[in-house]
Amino acid sequence: MDTTGIKILKKDHMSPLELEALKEELYLPLPIIGEETRKSAAKKLSQAILEGQTSAIEIMADAIVRSDNDEVINTAKTSLNDIPSPIAVESLCDYILINKNFPVEHIIINNGYKPANTQKRVLFYVITRQWQEYENLDLKQDRHLLKKAYQNTKAQIKERLLEVICENGKSKILEEILILRDNKAHMNQFSDPEWDSIITIFETLKRYDDLWDLIFRAPVYYSYRMFNILDQAGYQPPVTDQTIWETLKKHPYQRIILSAKEIQHQSPVQCLGFSLDGRFFATGDSGGLVMVTDQENFQLIKKIQYPDGVRCLGFSPDGRFLVSGCSDGLVRVVDVEDFQLFREIRHQNWVNCLAFSFDGQFLATASIDGVVKVVNTRNFQLIKIIQHRSGVRCLGFSPDGRFLVSGCSDGLVRVVDVEDFQLFREIRHQKGVNCLKFSSNEQLLAIGTYNTVELINTQKYQLNKRINHPGGLRCLGFSPDGRFLVTGGWDGLVRVFETHYFQIVREVNHQNWVNCLSFSPDGWFIATATSEGKLKISQMILPGSVNEVSGHDLGGINKLLDDETLSPSDKSALKFIQTIILGKLRFDVIIEEVPSTLLDRDVIIERVDAI
Repeated sequence: MDTTGIKILKKDHMSPLELEALKEELYLPLPIIGEETRKSAAKKLSQAILEGQTSAIEIMADAIVRSDNDEVINTAKTSLNDIPSPIAVESLCDYILINKNFPVEHIIINNGYKPANTQKRVLFYVITRQWQEYENLDLKQDRHLLKKAYQNTKAQIKERLLEVICENGKSKILEEILILRDNKAHMNQFSDPEWDSIITIFETLKRYDDLWDLIFRAPVYYSYRMFNILDQAGYQPPVTDQTIWETLKKHPYQRIILSAKEIQHQSPVQCLGFSLDGRFFATGDSGGLVMVTDQENFQLIKKIQYPDGVRCLGFSPDGRFLVSGCSDGLVRVVDVEDFQLFREIRHQNWVNCLAFSFDGQFLATASIDGVVKVVNTRNFQLIKIIQHRSGVRCLGFSPDGRFLVSGCSDGLVRVVDVEDFQLFREIRHQKGVNCLKFSSNEQLLAIGTYNTVELINTQKYQLNKRINHPGGLRCLGFSPDGRFLVTGGWDGLVRVFETHYFQIVREVNHQNWVNCLSFSPDGWFIATATSEGKLKISQMILPGSVNEVSGHDLGGINKLLDDETLSPSDKSALKFIQTIILGKLRFDVIIEEVPSTLLDRDVIIERVDAI
């Protein structure tokens, strides 16, 4: 590599801040930064790679596809064509496993770069489409090497691998990593990208018999998607399956069915929450009333009247305490065994929000004056006070317990490391932050401002996707399995998004703006509350898999079909799901031995005999 004119850096590596500054110089507009400064930044990064600093590799790899300056691009290509150390080569290979970057991929292939680790190498050959290299691997010692490598790798790499497999029609590789034939029970754990890949590749290769078989082993949404593919292709199932085929054709399906109950407050409901142990559901209103109901049938258990409005509440993860934050500046901790006051935490101004850490060790409360207090839940003693420049509107702990995130009225989101309560990252917005929530799978942080939802990748706390939210956004939440994101708006609409492509799958209308919402721990209910005091409990019917259905599930659907408040389309959807369950059970009985768990369920055997 020609290093003429490149300034030699000092031997110790550049700090992350120095690297970030050089990265900015690569992409700032020319009128601001100047062409010479941009070229100089590229040369410094190139020299850093020469000296073995792996952190510069990702920046230069991105520059090849992002830069609009030919000299920067050529400098980046040259530096990646002459990587001096095995560690740097490994870093570049790691980069291409996650990022789609064809120019860098060509550089890697032309230079013969490859990971040292065998499991990583087998994934690398598939993702870079080096099929001959993949075939040449000696898999005699471990014929399931690719499957093991797939299972042990990160979700981002899995998605890249599945994308390449689908684009190139490699159905044998897909079946090898997912073991479609050998382990039906394992299908219950497939992710959405995995189901997408299976369906896409089977449709492309016209493996319609396989799709028909999978209909009765897939989550309901994917069952319906496969059914539509088969119907549009003019597929005819085996003669023995004609009856169930015709039955399915009569029942159009919506992917989420909502059946609502209502709880009425006299004042606007400002907060609500479910206990994780499945016992209680609590709501708080601006008149200071907290109503506690049971989660099974939402019957009233206890009313608690406070002297001022209740702005936030939550149950401790162990289900022992119900904590409420009020407009009088008091956080009240109540023991749910007798609903007596256990402890108080005092703020100088009204309390806007509170959050427990997932392990239950910490409780954080925040007020309109920007003060966040963190207490230890063993004795509710103060551990730390964090001062913000403006009012804190929302709080949340990351699922791994490492970070406390706060959103403020000035548009600033602060990510604080819980180990030492030092600032880790800031995310700035032009408008105030109204709400935030982590997904349970630890992959996403959703941040809501007035008219947008930002999805932040929690690996690096960088923006993953932005969703426009017309009508104004007040609250949001993820389903426990992470498959759905629900938002509530000033326009009275509750919008349900699936979290793979973030498309709206359902909308529920309220008469007034939506103040708050929450999923039940089992994911079966969404509770939403409005400014007029009305609270809806919406039941989600089978959002997951029918792989583990039982007589209880079937009975629940049959009971719902008698509900006169359901719309005709919802009833049709329920009938489709009912038919899928019956068909799935029928397949189990006819094709396989009857599982021992089903032998004592007469309703199932009777239903099977009735088909």
